[in-house]
Amino acid sequence: MTEELGPRDPARLAGHRLLGRLGAGGMGVVYLARSAGGALVALKTIQEEFAQEPGFRSRFAREVAAARRVDSRFALPVIADGEEAGVLWLASPYVPGPSLAEVIATHGPLPARGTRALGAMLAEALLAVHAAGLVHRDVKPGNVLLALDGPRLIDFGIARAVEGTAITRTGVVVGSPGFLSPEQALAAGPVGPPSDVFSLGCVLAEAASGRPPFGTGTAEAVLYRTVHDPADLTGVPDGLREVVARCLAKDPAARPAPEALREELAEDIADGWLPEPVTRLIGERTAAAAALPGIVPTEAVPAAGAGPDGPGPEGPGPAAGRRRPSRRALLLAGAGVVAAGGGLAGLLRARGGSDGGTADGPRHVIGLHADLSGAYAARGLAQERGAVLGLERFLAEADQLPFRLDLRVVDDGGTPEGAVGAAEELAADDAVLAVIGPTDTSVAAAAGQVYDATGLPLLSVSVGSFPITTTLSEYTTLLHARPATSWQGLALKELLESRPGARRVGLVDDRSAGMHSWEVTRAAINFQQAPPDFEIVPHVVPRLSAPFDAIAADLVARGADAVLFGGHHERAAGLAVALERAGWSGAAFAGESVLHPEFVSLAGRAAEGWRLIATCVAPDTDERASGFAALHGERFDGDAPEPFAAEAYDAVRLLAGALRDTAAEGRADRAALLARARQADHRGVGKRLGFDEEGLYPYADDGLYLYEVRDGAFRFQGPAPSLGAE
Repeated sequence: MTEELGPRDPARLAGHRLLGRLGAGGMGVVYLARSAGGALVALKTIQEEFAQEPGFRSRFAREVAAARRVDSRFALPVIADGEEAGVLWLASPYVPGPSLAEVIATHGPLPARGTRALGAMLAEALLAVHAAGLVHRDVKPGNVLLALDGPRLIDFGIARAVEGTAITRTGVVVGSPGFLSPEQALAAGPVGPPSDVFSLGCVLAEAASGRPPFGTGTAEAVLYRTVHDPADLTGVPDGLREVVARCLAKDPAARPAPEALREELAEDIADGWLPEPVTRLIGERTAAAAALPGIVPTEAVPAAGAGPDGPGPEGPGPAAGRRRPSRRALLLAGAGVVAAGGGLAGLLRARGGSDGGTADGPRHVIGLHADLSGAYAARGLAQERGAVLGLERFLAEADQLPFRLDLRVVDDGGTPEGAVGAAEELAADDAVLAVIGPTDTSVAAAAGQVYDATGLPLLSVSVGSFPITTTLSEYTTLLHARPATSWQGLALKELLESRPGARRVGLVDDRSAGMHSWEVTRAAINFQQAPPDFEIVPHVVPRLSAPFDAIAADLVARGADAVLFGGHHERAAGLAVALERAGWSGAAFAGESVLHPEFVSLAGRAAEGWRLIATCVAPDTDERASGFAALHGERFDGDAPEPFAAEAYDAVRLLAGALRDTAAEGRADRAALLARARQADHRGVGKRLGFDEEGLYPYADDGLYLYEVRDGAFRFQGPAPSLGAE
């Protein structure tokens, strides 16, 4: 619950409007705040006593940097941090649900099935925490927030920074007695990932029984029992008691690993994993969050020189127009950058010397990092064709340039290893001043650090929300030239709410699609927007899942009249077939990941009527797109452009125009090109291209399109519903 601000609390901090207190502890105060962009966040300040300790700031910075790398839907990420007026702070997305501690105290223990699901999801969160090089050190019911789609583990990333300060040496315990591991209680030996597993065992024991496994009383007494006495697991159900007991082994080496726990406890997060009073409480908190004060609205002013006509680059100016909706809590993933590998590594000259440049001038190169031989080779080839055509057209239309401009294409093979190799190859070529790519999100993070370390600008046209978008303050060269994946979910929510009769919607989050599915489905119940007008029937599908028949039967039996699927095309085809077998007669919606020819071929007639939101334009959209389609057919033997060919065409023209401008100013290098490209306002074939101060796509009313499967093919239906601005 939120408390009112006290007389000593600030009204604003680091650009955030403080709305109330969420809590306070030994390390600082946690506020409910709204960011400058409109997102609700939990903003934690650190006590001045800690901040003044020698070495604390450097330890804090290291731990927060590691916390930013945590990538799990069940661990609440650190999305911003800093210092203002001597106050250290960090922020995470706000989750309006109650803590597990509050639920146990108010409603008693969870059902056995709910406890198993809780354990599996928290084990998955710990996997991500440990993969980032962190140990949480304070896993307890108060640090677990509950939402309809699973828990959120919070408050990791700063406990280790506190250890070793004079404050801890004078009696402050880092962690919570009753949930500390024996090695933490004894302060003897290293505290590693097994310590978090012990704490998780304590959490599950209390969640299942309503009682802490080492009793209550003074901190000293509880710590003594933790070290010397067996855990009291009275009330823990038989099917859960044995695994909890193994988590509570005194010897760290005898405890199970989080990955094994996740598999052993795996449960489908369907309706009923939480008791009905808890789901009602979450709904009430969500509605209250939606009613909180917003930010003061402002009206954007169009950039100078911006215009709707013509595919060429416009004059530089700040990105303008209707800005995107609150994004930090929506992105949840973040960004890694382009992927690459070996393969077609030759230079493609778009035009020779006198037609588009001078043979005597310096040679500059735009790189294309694409999958030309892996799972997304068709999309990679489409981007290669679009880039080649874009450079040819730019050079044909440009005045005499004082440099040669080439396109270098590198194939990453669709693998993370290939992506790193391709990125290193492009980055090592000093003539390469910017890169477009990669083709697919699955390899994006692998090469991101290579590009950032070398200052090589990366412009992404087909990757959704990168793993690195949660650490954009540390990543400086990304230009994300398409709406974030979560916007697809918001547009799908708009479609569902405008569809007559859509009152009960099956929400199918397919874990095999990773963060993509999470972003699409999460946005449909995003608490920062108005609560949905429809009832949600949630299903979360494990990564290694049986066919969808049981889910389809449940959706039909419960009268769902629509389904929203978050996964990839192969799995969507399986769900479509299962729904048809179950007698489904409702509507089906999905994100861009289903826009793949194999969806139609695999699903057959079951694919008919599926509606998708995508970020690529169709060639018959309007005059600009149809003109591009004609050019593409003329250049490539009559072939129609495939998805993302137009987007690569626009990306090359934007970068080439920015390079022309920087060269005219006497400076043509990676840093100058990045700075000029960030200011671009380019009206392309498919959408307006520009970037906000973080290099992300800013236009909430552009760049999303609706497709529908009709007569065995994807049919373009026009722009998606506008998301507007907050």
